Amino acid sequence: MIKQNFTVKAILRTDKRKMDGTCPVNYRITINSVVLKLTSGEYSEESDWNAKDGFFKGSKSSIQNSLLDNEMCRIKDYLREQRSIGTNLDIQLVKSFYSTKDSDDFFEFYDKFCEKKFTELSEGTQYHYVLLRKRLKQLNKEIKVSQINLNFIEKFDTFLIKKFNTGNPGRWSRHKNLKAVLGNALKSNIIKKNPYDEFKLTQEETKIEYLIRAELMLIEKIRFSSFTRGEGLNITRDMFLFSCYTGLRYSDVIGLTKKDIINGESISMRMQKTQNLVQVPLTDKAKMILKKYNNSGKDDIFPKRCNVTVNRDLKIIASLCKIKKKVHFHVGRHTFASTLANENVSSFIIMKLLGHKDIKMTQRYVDNSLDDISKMLNTIKAFKKNP
Repeated sequence: MIKQNFTVKAILRTDKRKMDGTCPVNYRITINSVVLKLTSGEYSEESDWNAKDGFFKGSKSSIQNSLLDNEMCRIKDYLREQRSIGTNLDIQLVKSFYSTKDSDDFFEFYDKFCEKKFTELSEGTQYHYVLLRKRLKQLNKEIKVSQINLNFIEKFDTFLIKKFNTGNPGRWSRHKNLKAVLGNALKSNIIKKNPYDEFKLTQEETKIEYLIRAELMLIEKIRFSSFTRGEGLNITRDMFLFSCYTGLRYSDVIGLTKKDIINGESISMRMQKTQNLVQVPLTDKAKMILKKYNNSGKDDIFPKRCNVTVNRDLKIIASLCKIKKKVHFHVGRHTFASTLANENVSSFIIMKLLGHKDIKMTQRYVDNSLDDISKMLNTIKAFKKNP
């Protein structure tokens, strides 16, 4: 039997450059030295493309690369399957496979939905849709739109709990995104009814986790010079502390540039998640961190570190500091707001610093914890024992 070799790689067609300077991204399929190029629907500037490895460059490209990788895996899986059953591989076979559109293929619809939706979503929100797709693939490799009913939603919910021990906030997030996808399918007349109309979707009130001053000081003082990954841990620690001092989200800290720093005294930028303008005066500790990272020739303040890596580092840092709380990057924003609230700063000022449009969002931080209330009550002389 003739050995049938194939490769699949994403390439940039610089020979097909558009008027705006972008070039189409193609899938190059090579079968026994015969080459076929298929359009991906994606475009990129040449400077934003890694030609050697075949992927988009830049900190905000992970979602685009994930979509490319998903499609290339689909083509590879098909070719491996055909080769295993003895089918003669050729480019016409791939053309037929790639041009076949199954209107009932849920993942095909899902990917088209994401391609359009991601143009208006922050990278953090895009990540949740990518994670949802991954979980659905782990539930069933192939899903038909017609299969998605109330029973499927309930099965998916059970799968999240039993397989991944997903807590209520995580489950709510997965269901919220799936409901949005199916809502779009309903609007497009692909389905006649959204099964979430019959599924009770509620977000339970979650405790706002934040660090008290003593815990914050532990993280400020720890040194990582003796650790193998000490440099990375140090960068993560500084980024997290900067969030604690400014209230910025991960996406805003990682996207912070020199032009966002006004006269070295304040930050003025549009938040990635909401596009709301936020202006935050810089405290002394925030200035110290900026001084440490603001000397490079790059426009970005902090080195690029992905959200997953940062949160993994923070678990290690919390463990080293013997902090029992679940520390992730957003705890920095909580810590900033709660510190101000505990210092009796007006909730309206906190709302402005956080970039909230609704005071109810800010009120979550202003409502002190039971421990804080207990400490306050114990300072009131009328409630103390007589000497």
